[in-house]
Amino acid sequence: MTNSTLPEKHDELGPFAYRDGRRLLILIVLLLAGWLLLRALVPVLLLFGIVILLAMVLNPLVVYLERRRVPRPAGVALVLIALAAIVVLVVAVAVPTFTDQLQLLIQRAPGAWQSIRGHIADFTERYPALQNTLPQADQIAATVGNQAGTMANVLLRSTIGVVGGLLIFVFAVLLLIFVLSNPRPLIVGYLAVIPDRHREKARRTLIRMMEQMTAWARGVAINGVITGASTGILLWAVGVQPAFV
Repeated sequence: MTNSTLPEKHDELGPFAYRDGRRLLILIVLLLAGWLLLRALVPVLLLFGIVILLAMVLNPLVVYLERRRVPRPAGVALVLIALAAIVVLVVAVAVPTFTDQLQLLIQRAPGAWQSIRGHIADFTERYPALQNTLPQADQIAATVGNQAGTMANVLLRSTIGVVGGLLIFVFAVLLLIFVLSNPRPLIVGYLAVIPDRHREKARRTLIRMMEQMTAWARGVAINGVITGASTGILLWAVGVQPAFV
């Protein structure tokens, strides 16, 4: 009995064998593959997470309309239309102001450039020793002109990024409509993954999370209204117009 147990202990505590190295190598490869897969799926997981959190915030409004005998698909449509109207209103108010400031900046650009050239000329006349050290205004203009191609490439990449962002936005809206219209399969699937002994705790945690998300959204909305109103009133009091834009 004692002699039979000695080889087993020797095998367990023996030197590092080829089979152990192969297992360690397979484990390292699997960990690297899992890390690369998770890194590639981070944008997708982030998109799903944002959509689910937004659905948690909007779901109480849909439930409120549903209790008022509004069908759930119609309630989802009304909530999304109201959300889109708010976004359009914000864009309609913010974009004209931004374009006006940008147009004013473009109109002032030639005068600002002439002022910069004048300051450089006065500075070099005052300090002749630095005349060869500082770049000439024409050299600065030529350098800016040479960077036009780089700016064009940046604009092209930005345009492609905007198109990709629009496609992702459309996909997110469709996913949000699907989650809000019928969240039961998602909740049932989530609870089915949880073991039986922890399923009730997971259900209570999900309900608590939804309540906290609703309270957070309500607090953010109230804080935004109070901050915007107080800021607008203060700007109006000091004579800044338009004060509430």
